[in-house]
Amino acid sequence: MDPRHAPEWMRAHAHLESGFFLVETVIAIMIFAIIAAGLSDLLITSTNTTSRVKQQTVAEQGVMNQIEKIRALDYNAVGTVNGCVPGTLSSSAAFTGINGENLGVAAHMHTTVAYASAGVPGSAQTGADYKQIDVWITRDSDNHTLAQATTDLAPKNLPSQSTATIKATVSDYGAAGTPMSGVQVNLATGPSAPASCTTDSSGSVTFPGLTPNPTTGSQAYYDLSLTPPAGYQVLSDDASGKSPVHVQLSPTQFWTTSLSVFKPATIVVDLLNTDGTQYTGSATVTVTSNDARTSGISKSFNYSGSPLTVSNVVPADSPYLVPGQYSLQVTQFGYQTVSDTGTVPVGYPTTLSSTFNETMTPAAANGELDVTVKNTKYTCNNASVTLKDPNNVSKGTLVTSSGKAAFTGLVPGAGYSVTVTDGTKSGSASPITVNPGPTPTTPAPITISGSSTC
Repeated sequence: MDPRHAPEWMRAHAHLESGFFLVETVIAIMIFAIIAAGLSDLLITSTNTTSRVKQQTVAEQGVMNQIEKIRALDYNAVGTVNGCVPGTLSSSAAFTGINGENLGVAAHMHTTVAYASAGVPGSAQTGADYKQIDVWITRDSDNHTLAQATTDLAPKNLPSQSTATIKATVSDYGAAGTPMSGVQVNLATGPSAPASCTTDSSGSVTFPGLTPNPTTGSQAYYDLSLTPPAGYQVLSDDASGKSPVHVQLSPTQFWTTSLSVFKPATIVVDLLNTDGTQYTGSATVTVTSNDARTSGISKSFNYSGSPLTVSNVVPADSPYLVPGQYSLQVTQFGYQTVSDTGTVPVGYPTTLSSTFNETMTPAAANGELDVTVKNTKYTCNNASVTLKDPNNVSKGTLVTSSGKAAFTGLVPGAGYSVTVTDGTKSGSASPITVNPGPTPTTPAPITISGSSTC
């Protein structure tokens, strides 16, 4: 039958069956896509896992092979080129694989060699009883360690029992003694000098097998120096005030010392009025170190109406300010004394400056000064008395009555001066300290002899 001439219900039924077929097809495609995606993820995960396992296996074989090669070397050759323990090994070299097995990614093999002490109780401490060798392989893309191994290698002969050893530790003084790795320490002037070594992850270097110093002459001492990292300075001395870099070694001596570096800091002092506006007057700012090495050492600066920057307090550290605890005192006649203490700087070593915002509060003007003027016998009733404050600013002139001149509304403090004139004669008194009220301050009478007006 021609579909065009079929009944309406037959044509509708045919369309419905066609629609169901399309829905089933779409659902089947979606299910297939979901399954395919899962299989794809599984395949990728499986491939990545296989790759990681292969990398680790090949790296482990490479590390162990390197360890065996090193142990087969002559003891004196076991060390790194230009390393603290000199030798023929490369400290870092590209690693691609071993025994025909390719690693599959870019990587490097690293080798370090360090002297170590056996630490046997009662034995001489040489610091070089054996060599400790570390070998590890890292992936270049993310610096991930694929394999690592450590071994110890002893010499054929016993280490000398008459040599000496220096072990130095370098730390960041401003960061509570955090060890500093990668810092070059240099040894000079002694009989086994020159030598140099770079600090390890613990911030330490060891110079073993050193010939003891003679008691006199140019080689009587070993001297240490270091090249600080960029942005750092070398601390002048240690907490005891002794030099940590100058030593005379005796046979079998194992000398340990600490060297410190720091990033210089600054203190900014900003003085404000009570309403928060900038204080534009003058003042004396005294900064005191509370550091264990230099506690109590202080330096004063003149504040002249704008923020003051302090970059040094302790002469030995000049021209740098060592991070730590500092006390601040601001004094100015007519204002209350300001005292503050703080860590400089907060946020070291990222932040290297601390600002002290201090408020200048006017002092209470409740002092009174009563000046008595007389000649050898009588009080002077017509003497002219001029008072100046500690800043040499005149506080006014009064004429004595009953031999006295009373100045009120004064800021208590030391350093006032008085000048008296009466006819052709004069007198003065300084310094005078005005006490807080309500009781007037009455210094000794000022005597002017020979006055005809008294």
